[in-house]
Amino acid sequence: MVYMGRRGGGARFTRELYQEFSDEGLRPILILNKDLQNLNSFKVSREQLLTLSIPRISFIPFFNFISKRNFKKILNFLPKDSLIIVCMHHFDQLRINKNLKKNGFTIFNIVHDVVRHKGDYWPSNRFLKRYFASGDLALVLSNFVKSQLPPTVPSATISFPRPIHSNMKSGTRKTKDLLLIGRFKKYQNLKAFSPFLASLSKKYRIMVVGSGKIPKNLEKMNIELVDHWVSDEFIFQSMLSSRAIILPYSEASQSGWIPLALSFNLPVFATRVGGLPEQIRENVDGKTFETLDALHLFLKNDFSDISDSLFRPSFFQKFPRVIDYVNSFSKYSK
Repeated sequence: MVYMGRRGGGARFTRELYQEFSDEGLRPILILNKDLQNLNSFKVSREQLLTLSIPRISFIPFFNFISKRNFKKILNFLPKDSLIIVCMHHFDQLRINKNLKKNGFTIFNIVHDVVRHKGDYWPSNRFLKRYFASGDLALVLSNFVKSQLPPTVPSATISFPRPIHSNMKSGTRKTKDLLLIGRFKKYQNLKAFSPFLASLSKKYRIMVVGSGKIPKNLEKMNIELVDHWVSDEFIFQSMLSSRAIILPYSEASQSGWIPLALSFNLPVFATRVGGLPEQIRENVDGKTFETLDALHLFLKNDFSDISDSLFRPSFFQKFPRVIDYVNSFSKYSK
């Protein structure tokens, strides 16, 4: 398994996938960024872990991220005929994939997105074509993403791995009604939703947690605002102490917040965009809405009257797991 990022959803996903493999009796080998946020949470032997120093993303061309010296370390570390699983595509990954493939390895790329969303920095179409060509199978996180892949790319839709949040107290008192969380960018639509938050904050206890494009007018509202990057533990505690999570996105391919919220039995109320409806079982895990107005009206008029027992949110795996494709590895190996 290879992940070159430092923190956030990709880091959590990698840890969860590693745990899933370990639970199945495998001994996954990890190649990780030395600065990975939750590196200490991986209970890994020295023989299973290779960490690399990766420059921070700036305007460095992708081919400078992995030096020949680092790649030689990777090659020497991996057993021959390994299956390489790339967790979340990254700019430096193309060179790694290209060289690994040249050396006879089979590569599964986990693809969380194909298109650029508003406010998100994204590689060119040319880069993406080369990236897809560098792997043998693309494992995507929603059918919505699969529909956007070039038809020539072999692909399969997978479920998110089960979230890990051990030592969390399920009996935590609900001190907040609504939670909005994320590394806020334009497509997450917080600015457009902020006038509705002004209205809702008169009725509900609201918490906004994250970093990025957070509107200044939120500071004047009766809202608990945590305007910086927070740890996984803080995120988990925020979910435990909330009654529902709100995703007012203008577009999305899928969301890692949804399986995490459902694993805490937290209902999700979201706009009906992209792959989000695939992840939310209507009136079980929460509800989806065509517009921000409809979402706001539901929260304003119906949410407080709905018994917490109406929704039965829980983590579920709609699609096969990554391990199912690992078990059929021979089908894809050369």
